[in-house]
Amino acid sequence: MHKYQLILLLALLYPIGAAGQRHGRGDSVQNYMRSLKPANPQLSLYLETSRKWIYFHMTDLRKMKRVTVSAIDPGTKTVKLYEGVSLEELAPGAYTQSAFEVFKEFWAFRDKLAVRSADLDLSSKLIVADTVNGKQIGGDDPFYFVGKTQAGKSVVIKKIADIRFVKVQ
Repeated sequence: MHKYQLILLLALLYPIGAAGQRHGRGDSVQNYMRSLKPANPQLSLYLETSRKWIYFHMTDLRKMKRVTVSAIDPGTKTVKLYEGVSLEELAPGAYTQSAFEVFKEFWAFRDKLAVRSADLDLSSKLIVADTVNGKQIGGDDPFYFVGKTQAGKSVVIKKIADIRFVKVQ
């Protein structure tokens, strides 16, 4: 009986770190998290009139007609060149027939309203940018919304969750 108690005591005191890894390589958690991210990020547009979501991948946006806009970056207060696709090009029918709202990623899969079309100068170039000063935006959120307010101030919204075209009431 004492022999089994001694073996049990040694098994409990055996250092955990000396045991073999349970799930393979040491960076297996990082590899798993990397696999959850989409390989080709997408931009989501919602058309309320047709109740339909439209998704544009980065490769799709690169093939569309490109527009360049200079705007003041709110973080650095410097003028930067943003290159991307105009909102009119992404949703031509919805752009002229309905209002839109731009939502940015907030926290825990909740989106936060960033700007409405009523606050923007619709005669200015409104674009979804994927390039800043000639360099592609990287990371998890590679799309910026760039435009101007009715007062003429630049609007640069980073981390776009989606753009929703809503019915005008």
